[in-house]
Amino acid sequence: MAYFAAEQWVALSALAGVGILSVLSVLAAQFRHDRELFDLRQRAGELRTGYNARLAALREREHDAPVEVDVVGEIGPEAGEVRQAA
Repeated sequence: MAYFAAEQWVALSALAGVGILSVLSVLAAQFRHDRELFDLRQRAGELRTGYNARLAALREREHDAPVEVDVVGEIGPEAGEVRQAA
């Protein structure tokens, strides 16, 4: 059976400690990534729900009512201010 000197035990203990801390660091990073992914999916769902609600409200709005649009800037070389109903 092999016997180790005190310096060898210290080196092996340090190596084992670094290995354990590395494993814990990887596990923490994976947990953090999973949590951020969960939060991102939840936020995307909230945005999708809000977008669908706004889109439904726009569709329910009367389509007969004209909407005035102001075009700012030039459309062509001879163009002036243009007002157009959509």
